[in-house]
Amino acid sequence: MLFICIKTEFMKLRRSFVWLVCFVLPLIPAILGTLNYVAYRDM
Repeated sequence: MLFICIKTEFMKLRRSFVWLVCFVLPLIPAILGTLNYVAYRDM
């Protein structure tokens, strides 16, 4: 029963775009911070 519930929830999550937001949103500050570090490391 528990395995079926977990499998069903995983299928619902796979069809939604929530997982995409969870991975893309943290990438934006990481990229901006890296670019900021590269731009100002010579100072």
